[in-house]
Amino acid sequence: MNMRFRVRNLNIAVGEARILMRAEDAERHGIWTNSRVRVLADGRSIVAMVSITPGDILKCGEIGLFLETSRLLDVPDEGYVDVRGAEPPSSVRYLKKKLKGGELSEDEIFELISDIKEGLVSDAELAAFVSALEFHGMTIDEIVSLTRAMAEAGNKL
Repeated sequence: MNMRFRVRNLNIAVGEARILMRAEDAERHGIWTNSRVRVLADGRSIVAMVSITPGDILKCGEIGLFLETSRLLDVPDEGYVDVRGAEPPSSVRYLKKKLKGGELSEDEIFELISDIKEGLVSDAELAAFVSALEFHGMTIDEIVSLTRAMAEAGNKL
């Protein structure tokens, strides 16, 4: 279900694609803190995480775009965006697999790194992945795959 909101650019950097919603609007649409949503504006589309405010920072029907999201969507104040729920990327399953001590395949690692680069994995999920690597360690095959995936995802000189 698409929801239409008027934009308020917050000019606050939070380090990831994130939006701010009024508690009443979020509850009405079944959205919770750290839910993933797809935000669409003028042919551009991103997946963002949700923060919720109980106060009067936003008006009813208004959505706050943090700086990173605002830059990606380039929507002026008082412009409009459409918002709809977004499922977690399948790579989150691989992250959970590693949290449980499983071994990741090369394809799983490449998909996870690609999703991290595209901003589809939240900061909390990325921290959990790094913690799982520290706690469970990595096989030689995982180390090679992770190194290759990171090299291919980065800028080449």
